[in-house]
Amino acid sequence: MILKRVGLLIGEIIVLALNLSIEYFKTCMFGDKRISHYFFSKQFHSGCGGHPGLEDHRQIASELTDHVRRLMKWQ
Repeated sequence: MILKRVGLLIGEIIVLALNLSIEYFKTCMFGDKRISHYFFSKQFHSGCGGHPGLEDHRQIASELTDHVRRLMKWQ
């Protein structure tokens, strides 16, 4: 249980660091408000060696396509 919590904490730290980096690039570095990010709804690792399997890739593509459509206002 402790290792699982440590893993979650590390994940939270990584997400925080990514969000801070994105805000830095949007405001300080480039001033480009079009910089965006997306976090998938879950981890995909049903394939070999913890990599995404075929069905995972379909779900990844669907999620990312939906996100890009919303972002670009293509819906």
